[in-house]
Amino acid sequence: MQGTRTPLLKWFWAIFLMAHDKRGVSGETLQRELELTRFRATLMEQKIRHAMGQRDENYLLSGLVELDEGFFGAPTEGGRRGRGTDKTPVMTGLSLDELGRPGYIHMQVIDSVNGDAVEKTVSIASNT
Repeated sequence: MQGTRTPLLKWFWAIFLMAHDKRGVSGETLQRELELTRFRATLMEQKIRHAMGQRDENYLLSGLVELDEGFFGAPTEGGRRGRGTDKTPVMTGLSLDELGRPGYIHMQVIDSVNGDAVEKTVSIASNT
């Protein structure tokens, strides 16, 4: 935001709009809602997404960590359930403190649900 000609209030509105919707907001929506040029809206969107991604690097899983896999996507007609499904597998790790209270959570799309994928996801999320 430093050195930009875009007013700070528009940056804050853009951040709010992007963080408020669970699906995210497109540059086109920012352009329309904040009355920006298409180039400026797309640039703001990219910078905000980049900053959100960097923020996640500050929070690492530590202590007792619980892991579980989940499968996301639309059901297919006659498809298999559980680990045989063709839905997207997602590994979730939850960091617990000394009293068993949740700390941080990390979710990541994985290629498959096997020991190697779990180990790789854990090492990325805990920086080990």
